[in-house]
Amino acid sequence: MSSVSELQERLRQAERNLDDARREMESARKRQDREYSERLRQLEAKMHSDIAKHDKATHDEYERLLRDYQRSVSMEVTDHATKMDLDYQRMLRNQRKAQDTLTDLMRQLEDEINRLKNEIEEKDARKSNEAIKQMHEAEKAREEAICVPFEKFYPARMRSLKDQFDAAVNYHDLGLDEAAAGLFVVASVGFRKLKHDVDEERADWERQFEIFKCKANSIRMRLERMIFEWHSLANDENFDEAADLTSDDRKEAVLCLDFWTKGIYRDVSDRVSVFISQVKDAEKHDTADYLKNPGSISMDDMRNGISIMSDLAEKLDKAIFKERFEASCERYDLSEKIISYFHKELNFECGEKGENHYRHVLDDYREKSDYVDYMSYKFGDGYYEEDFREWYELVMEDSIGSRFFIYIVPYETENGVENHVNLHIDSPSRVDEDYMDQIRMHVVDAIGKKYECLALEFVGDATALKFDSNAMTRSVGRAMEMKVERMRRVSV
Repeated sequence: MSSVSELQERLRQAERNLDDARREMESARKRQDREYSERLRQLEAKMHSDIAKHDKATHDEYERLLRDYQRSVSMEVTDHATKMDLDYQRMLRNQRKAQDTLTDLMRQLEDEINRLKNEIEEKDARKSNEAIKQMHEAEKAREEAICVPFEKFYPARMRSLKDQFDAAVNYHDLGLDEAAAGLFVVASVGFRKLKHDVDEERADWERQFEIFKCKANSIRMRLERMIFEWHSLANDENFDEAADLTSDDRKEAVLCLDFWTKGIYRDVSDRVSVFISQVKDAEKHDTADYLKNPGSISMDDMRNGISIMSDLAEKLDKAIFKERFEASCERYDLSEKIISYFHKELNFECGEKGENHYRHVLDDYREKSDYVDYMSYKFGDGYYEEDFREWYELVMEDSIGSRFFIYIVPYETENGVENHVNLHIDSPSRVDEDYMDQIRMHVVDAIGKKYECLALEFVGDATALKFDSNAMTRSVGRAMEMKVERMRRVSV
């Protein structure tokens, strides 16, 4: 560009020199004309003056002198004109030289302009080609990014990158190829980074999904295994997970399991079924297609689900249905043995009708589906509201009016369920240690060797049990106290 500026400056200087030469030539010509006219006027004035001074006699001499003078003036004028012509020729030569210089400078300037124009056109062509190349690279990267499930992980980033790509296309259409190429490069890198990040997120999602699926299937299989375990337990068969159960068998097993787990089985089953449905829905589709669905399960949902299922698994660990069922059967068996022994061997009578039974169902459980559904299925709508999962209470009475209140109470431990026997004697006569030892021996004989390790405790004061640290013991104390008082009132 500096060479163009230099040529332009030299051209302007030549034009100024030419103008100065023209003005100088015109000024010299006018000055010479004025001098010539002035000189001529002076000569004519002098001539007329001389004529006036001389007389006719000297006319010839005057004319001769005049002719000589005119010839002299003519020669001077001719010399002056020749000089002016030479000066004019010299100025013409200078003008032509300046014109030639100007033409040469114009030609050099035109050549430089053409060279720069070609360079600019080539540079613009390179920029345009580069912009097109980068646009194709960005389009390729965009298509690759679109194929991955960006909607699940980075939808905002894709929108931003698409805006960058569209802006680059607009710049390219406006001829701003350098800016367009830069934006295409940024968009291309962004699309590739997005694809890489989505691939990593997808891999994390798939790993999390496998954990989620395994957790859900583990609990589902565990629930299924519990059905077979119950079927074997209820039918006194060996556990066979491959058994072909009927729909009625499964329905009964589910009702029983829900009852003996105190609602845990159905709660876990209902909640884990939601996770199983999510797993099945995901596995029906290609992973990428599934993740493009806005309703697909998220990482946070799976983490939360895994945490919930861990809690559900812990609940199942505590759902000791087998131990509760066997302990309940044991309580009934013990009560029958005690009643039979005391009636046959000691001639004791049972208390009033309806006094020997499992604990009345608690108000909290009376409306619960695990209790209602089980009892309705087993006994129909008119079932007696007792809870087989709770203690068994019975009353025996001897010939002198002494009443024996016996509570067979389940205590849940880490190893299962243990039944304890609590015995309270309400007698009109004094009850001493020897008498209590005799009754204890009778109870031991009644239950037989099978239950000789059973815990047996005499309760002197039922009221004291209400303040025990164990909630089950406190509830036994309240029930025992109320029954003793009620039967005393009835006998009065």
